[in-house]
Amino acid sequence: MIISGRQAQDIVDELARSIQKKINIMDETGRIVASTDPDRIGSYHAGARKIIREKLDELLISPSECYEGAKEGVNLPIVLENKIVGVVGISGSEEDVVNFGKIIKKLTEVMIMDRYQENQKQKARELRNSFLSNWIFGSQEDTADFSVLKTSGKFLGIDIEKARIVAVLNVKDKNETFIESITVEERQRQCDKILHAIEKWLKYESYNKQDIVLQMEGNIAIFFDSNNYSTIKKTVQRIAYRIETEFKVIVYGGIGTVGRDRAGIRSSFKEAEIACNVAEKNGKSRVKDYNNMDMELLIENIPDYEKKSFVEKIFNGCSEEQISDWIKLLHCYIENNGSINKTADQLYIHKNTLQYRLGKLKEITGYDPRNISELILLYTAVLIWEQNKNILNNGVFTDMFADNG
Repeated sequence: MIISGRQAQDIVDELARSIQKKINIMDETGRIVASTDPDRIGSYHAGARKIIREKLDELLISPSECYEGAKEGVNLPIVLENKIVGVVGISGSEEDVVNFGKIIKKLTEVMIMDRYQENQKQKARELRNSFLSNWIFGSQEDTADFSVLKTSGKFLGIDIEKARIVAVLNVKDKNETFIESITVEERQRQCDKILHAIEKWLKYESYNKQDIVLQMEGNIAIFFDSNNYSTIKKTVQRIAYRIETEFKVIVYGGIGTVGRDRAGIRSSFKEAEIACNVAEKNGKSRVKDYNNMDMELLIENIPDYEKKSFVEKIFNGCSEEQISDWIKLLHCYIENNGSINKTADQLYIHKNTLQYRLGKLKEITGYDPRNISELILLYTAVLIWEQNKNILNNGVFTDMFADNG
């Protein structure tokens, strides 16, 4: 059979729901591969074998006829591209089933062709993904290997010598309980739909450039056929917005720098992964670009225990709730470039109240936010907190304040 037994069974189940009849699908050897009667799966059907061997258009089996493994009913060949690839049978008396025969035959052929084409597309994707993984993450020392890759790339319509910018997208469901409740297959189907949508959008936006979309390590990587950084960033932001809108999910994204050769593209991918991780932790900007992450990159590369130590030192003796309040104040103050009036207005407090709170913060931390050199240290604490506040449940910061509560 040109499709799997599982796919054939799905077709039988769908047909049976429509006509409420007993249905079987047999393969090229006459073996029943799918049935409304699970006990018949795997058994031999002599009527189906006769249709295949003699190329019959139809075989009606009456109660008086004896075909091994067959029951009363109508059986018809499944024909795709002028070749019999199987047989579909409907069990029952002639008057009950004969009128359904041609309709069921046609529906079965359409469904099988649909699944066969999807299988072929999946195989093509797997071949392409295998090539891309080898290209980006395979050995870079063997020049002969590179020559083979170059030839294989041309066969697949991919020029591996083009400069590229890599973006990484991490798609999260808004409802974590929902994600945990669905099967791996359902999750993969959703991911396939998203991949297909991205490819469609890119074709529209990129004017037939060789943009490549690939599912990698739970993320989606886009290898852009471009070195125009500002254009790529706008495209990634639009794609992230479209995915969130159409699929009701949350998307975090990261963009690497330009890779002009195999090693550079690999680096661009790693940079995009780092930027995507920062975007997820930060929660403020859903798409981050590696080029504009100097301070955030420094923090991302600091071990968790050092982050813990730094925040403890800055907010000495404060509870988690108190730190959260100070962070909100500092964040607003920094966003308004230290303007007392603008910060007070945004926080809906009097400027004298703000001055008092800033003074209190200096008293608690030892650092004056009105002094630029000391504000830098407080700003670093803000960034660490904001990058890690989304993983509080993982214990990184919860444990930090366990002894201070």
